[in-house]
Amino acid sequence: MVDAYLQVSVFVAATLGFLFLLEKAGRTNLEQIMRSYRHAQIPMAAVLGAIPGCGGAIMVTTQYIRGSMSFGGVVTVLVATMGDAAFLLLAKEPGTALLVFATCFAAGIVSGYVVDAVHGRDFLRADTDYCAGEEELIVENGLLTPMYFVWMACFIPGAAMGLLTAAQIDAAALSQQWLGIDLVTGLALAAALLSVFMWAVNPISDFRLFTSSTRSFSRRVCDTTNFVTFWVIVGFVAYELAVSLLGLDLRVLFSAWLPLLPLVATLVGFIPGCGPQIVVTALYLNGVIPLSALLANAISNDGDALFPAIVATPRAAILATLYSAVPALVVGYAFFFFVER
Repeated sequence: MVDAYLQVSVFVAATLGFLFLLEKAGRTNLEQIMRSYRHAQIPMAAVLGAIPGCGGAIMVTTQYIRGSMSFGGVVTVLVATMGDAAFLLLAKEPGTALLVFATCFAAGIVSGYVVDAVHGRDFLRADTDYCAGEEELIVENGLLTPMYFVWMACFIPGAAMGLLTAAQIDAAALSQQWLGIDLVTGLALAAALLSVFMWAVNPISDFRLFTSSTRSFSRRVCDTTNFVTFWVIVGFVAYELAVSLLGLDLRVLFSAWLPLLPLVATLVGFIPGCGPQIVVTALYLNGVIPLSALLANAISNDGDALFPAIVATPRAAILATLYSAVPALVVGYAFFFFVER
């Protein structure tokens, strides 16, 4: 729960808050923009996906769930995003990070246009369309109001701790050194528990509804982040169980024959969440795997943006992540054979 909050939740909240503020400052609505400029959805999805972290990608999957984004746009953002592993790469090798971002961005745009050309813009649309009148069903729980203030108060120091964690600085050790107590773990655990509790008791259970632009800024940020936090924790638990019970070891997995590394990295990218992808990036930074494998994983992995899609539209989510394997293998092996060999 601590890892989920520090590695994911604070960055999701920060990105969503920034994008929501842009909407408010410009008196615009992302959903209206997506519907009005359908021809530009693919580039917009690629730009949002290229933002380090998962917030921009979650915004795009939100628009797909709400019916304003094409299926090709979802494939674009899943290909373009590197998730939270981007922060680690930026901190250690910014030049390599820019190369990976640009490659994912270009691959995302090409993939999105190809998917829309093959399937049409309305592919799987029946799974996502809903009546706009459903937004009238939103009922705010007044008992949660004080908790939103507490949530925001926890976010401010939590974001600073998350940045330190992304830079591979042990914030807990710093806290113990200065204050004599592990303030970081305590705060992160409390904030994660609060997020799960607020999500569990929230009467708005439909992801399409609580992301509605008709709601207040703080409630949109908090509720969307809480939703993602819960499912990220589920994903983290599943991954840790696989490690503990099945003996899954990514370092051993990547010690396979060298030409298989881009394929293995692509398959690891199928695992939802950012934890395994951060491990892959760390293996690259430590010289265990080549850049071709990192590129394949960066394109294949969907970060935490896949969680909302899996819950709301599982068939589209699975198909989109499978499609992301095609550009991952093409780019990974092209780089392997023409650059590294």
